[in-house]
Amino acid sequence: MLPSIIIVISMFLTIMPWTIRNYIVVLEPVFIDVNAGLNLYIAHNEKANGHWVDMGESDRIFQLYDSPLVDKEGSKLAFKYILEHPQKTINQALYVNGLFWTKENAHIEMYVQNWLKPFYKFYSFKLLAILGILGIILSFKHWRSTSWLIIYMIAYNVLIAFLYMAVRYRFAIEPFLIIFAAFTLGWLFEFIYTKFYKLRIRHCEEV
Repeated sequence: MLPSIIIVISMFLTIMPWTIRNYIVVLEPVFIDVNAGLNLYIAHNEKANGHWVDMGESDRIFQLYDSPLVDKEGSKLAFKYILEHPQKTINQALYVNGLFWTKENAHIEMYVQNWLKPFYKFYSFKLLAILGILGIILSFKHWRSTSWLIIYMIAYNVLIAFLYMAVRYRFAIEPFLIIFAAFTLGWLFEFIYTKFYKLRIRHCEEV
């Protein structure tokens, strides 16, 4: 319990300067992102396809880009569209969720040094996702110490599924995904070592 409290307090202290800045700019207590309404609008409109969409300079919401009203108006139109198109919203959420766990980072592929590319292809996000998800499942055995982190991962994933896919959205979970991936690797090592150890003991007994 104490480690969780320390992490939460540290998180709020980290984002506090941004919260103060956002309140000064938009006159609302926005904790992290001041573009939430705009991003929600980009994800839910007639042109929405699960990716970032250029709405064009003539778009009414984009014309408000430098105004504090952009998020309020963007949210209003986005929620109106969601209520009018529930099936498309659900289908797109499933599609975005699939991209969230499988899409590689094109920027890394573009800028990584040539000699590192073979390693990057091996240590891809897909591999990290598989190991991380297995780690989440395995960690249910220790739910008292991992439940708060699992709840965060699930809640964040649900939230992102209703936005458009952007690789940068994964930054908030990747450190924890690495922890769960390490949990999987630790379990595999323990499993293999135990099996090998038992076989060795049996062999010694037979000799």
